[in-house]
Amino acid sequence: MIELMRSLISASALVAVTSCASVFAGQPTAGATPPGQCGEKRENGKLDKPHVVEGESYPVPKLRLRVVDDKTGRPVAGRRVSVSFGWEWFEYSSPGGPLGAWWSGSEAVTCVTDKEGYVNLPQWTVVPKGWYGGEALVGRKPEIDGFGVAVFFETHTASNHFKRDAFDALVEAKIDPFPIRVSTVRDPDF
Repeated sequence: MIELMRSLISASALVAVTSCASVFAGQPTAGATPPGQCGEKRENGKLDKPHVVEGESYPVPKLRLRVVDDKTGRPVAGRRVSVSFGWEWFEYSSPGGPLGAWWSGSEAVTCVTDKEGYVNLPQWTVVPKGWYGGEALVGRKPEIDGFGVAVFFETHTASNHFKRDAFDALVEAKIDPFPIRVSTVRDPDF
């Protein structure tokens, strides 16, 4: 099982893992959320008007994540973590191009790691939404494209992104806890 996990995580064809650092000025933890738990989910997209089309719903299983330092393997404790499931939706005659463009939306929860770096992610169902329903849609419904985790530090945000097929393979392998390795030090090149 461990070997399967290592091969899935290290196989660049399956997992698109991006470790990036950006400046983040904010609190290291979310005060109202207990360690190891998550708050309410939120939606990101074109929220100024109601959605008009939905894609196939995606059941997110209950997961236990473990966030560790990618260099030392030590737990990342007491940090705010945003866990998101993203989707793409199509809009015709948009600023993205005269023939239409794909736009991003997501649902996310904010969690806090416990003293051992664990987060208990709740089970929920993500319904990808779109804000264009015209005839140019031609069957192009919103669809889930991946799973992301961002961990907030005083100087930067470290994030990982898994494409949907890689995330599905890791879930199917019943990996518990689901490993998230992040850089706890800001990359000076960013």
